[in-house]
Amino acid sequence: MKNFDLAIYGNLILDQILSLERFPSEGFASRITKISYNPGATANVARAYHRLTGQKPLLYSAVGKDANGEKILDSIKEYCIPKVKKIKKETSTAVILTNKPRATRTGLVKWGACSEMKKFTECAVAWKHFAYIDKLLNLSKDNLAAMSGIKSVDFTSFDYNDTERERISGCLSEIDYIISSQEEACYFTKSDYIEDAALVLGGMCKGFAVLHESSGSYVSDGLNCEYVCCDHEILDNISVLGAGDIFTASFISCFEEKLTMEEITIKSHHKTFELLREIND
Repeated sequence: MKNFDLAIYGNLILDQILSLERFPSEGFASRITKISYNPGATANVARAYHRLTGQKPLLYSAVGKDANGEKILDSIKEYCIPKVKKIKKETSTAVILTNKPRATRTGLVKWGACSEMKKFTECAVAWKHFAYIDKLLNLSKDNLAAMSGIKSVDFTSFDYNDTERERISGCLSEIDYIISSQEEACYFTKSDYIEDAALVLGGMCKGFAVLHESSGSYVSDGLNCEYVCCDHEILDNISVLGAGDIFTASFISCFEEKLTMEEITIKSHHKTFELLREIND
């Protein structure tokens, strides 16, 4: 395993995490079993990468000049090197509802300072990851073309339009690896079938699209699409919050040019499984 010097660019959110016995139905109350606060998005990737490799990645983002921004900055120094700008906007926040017994979660997000990053600083690292590219509203193809190293991205939301799809598509032409959940990939590509989404995204980037689920990933270079099945057990009764971000960190930490994409993907799934099990023990 080669541990890359890593820089992460993108959204930095303060998550308020509500653990529930069951998700609420409209008009009915549900009992909260636990409330916690945790920096999410880029922080999830940085935290996981640090746990996997012992390295502190650079983290470029923005927070507001508010209490939530200070909470984030006080916390993330443990596992990354913050390059975070404070601006006169509210810090992005989310309310996350988690149901551990069923291994499900859903969230409500208020986008703020981090989505309005204006500067994407070049730095001398081997790998640059752009988290939640659909919410990096000022990121352009030209920005990315001017930056060195291997570049990867992920997606997050389901609320952008065709104008944003066009901007994001331009950015993806400068990207080496797209790492996405299947749902987000299908939404972005307007595909009904995950194989079609993988082929479209694989054709948009320089390298491969890797669309993950719990038991494996669809991997495509735009010409061919292969489902890589992983033989680890499926964990039940766990918190899946940040699982996609953990997979991203695992993929980067497992990447070696001498390995095939199938081998990298299998190793990434196993690393993700091991870290999720460790976090939930």
